[in-house]
Amino acid sequence: MKKRTKSVPFNLLGVCFLFVLGCGLSALAQAPANAKIAFVSFRDGNREIYLMDADGKNPVNLTRHPDDDIAPAWSPDGKQIAFTSGRKGKRNEIYLMDADGKNVRKLFRDFDFGENSSPTWSPDGKQIAFMHDIRGFPDIYVANVDGSNPTPLTKDPDAADFAPTWSPDGKQIAFHRSRRGDRLSAIYVVDIQTQQVRRLTNGPWDESPAWSPDGTKIAFSSDDGVGNIYVMNNDGSNIVKVSDNPGPIATRNPDWSPDGRHIVYEWAVRNEKELNFEIFVINIDGSNPRQLTNSPRLDAWADWFDPAVLAVNLKDKLLTTWGRLKKGAR
Repeated sequence: MKKRTKSVPFNLLGVCFLFVLGCGLSALAQAPANAKIAFVSFRDGNREIYLMDADGKNPVNLTRHPDDDIAPAWSPDGKQIAFTSGRKGKRNEIYLMDADGKNVRKLFRDFDFGENSSPTWSPDGKQIAFMHDIRGFPDIYVANVDGSNPTPLTKDPDAADFAPTWSPDGKQIAFHRSRRGDRLSAIYVVDIQTQQVRRLTNGPWDESPAWSPDGTKIAFSSDDGVGNIYVMNNDGSNIVKVSDNPGPIATRNPDWSPDGRHIVYEWAVRNEKELNFEIFVINIDGSNPRQLTNSPRLDAWADWFDPAVLAVNLKDKLLTTWGRLKKGAR
């Protein structure tokens, strides 16, 4: 006789689904209402974290501190922003704040030796990867979002590792590396489970990688005498230039729009007195570059969040969960 498996009552599955749905909608309700770009600006005399709309309008100052606040990074749900600051005269540390700039707190309580900087969130929002530097050659570390269990992922004593960025599947972290005595820089990835490191590019100066939202591409900046933004497959193949910088000034720090259709980056433009970095956005095919900021001082380190894309991803996730629940009830 075929043994029967005990099924879960369908009405109980419905309750479970509504609970998951309610949790998801609650997280979404606390996220910013419109697409926002977090960025750093020097317009008020020192580097502070700002928010602006995705079209560059309505800039709002989030941090007001005499020490520099840089490198903002959105949490996956849009409720928090991590950033780097040298507050209280100390070396760089990682801080978290709510998306409205309130409730600023330091990530680590007892991991204060060396410098910690350049935070990036895991896709599930439970961990933060960052640079940790105690000898002038930083490594990539990962810690829980409550600051516990900081753990090194890269440990090469002759390499300096910068600008970590988490893959959307949560399995890898991309970064750029310079070796001791070598002026070149290249893009690498490290497997989080095995800590195996692979090199993806050959320079001469490739840096600041950023994963596409679907995980298939990596954008990065490269300078071979003329700095530009490039996109490649996540295995390092098929490198394509996106921006068209005609001069020797660097084009840096790309980040993807949440829908994967645009790249935001910083580019030096000349005002009346000097060269000044401003934030631009461009379609991924290189068309329609347009300037988003126009201030007398530096604007840089843009990071894009869109609650509408979060809602679509949440819907897909919930429908997948519902499908699994229904299948398990059969």
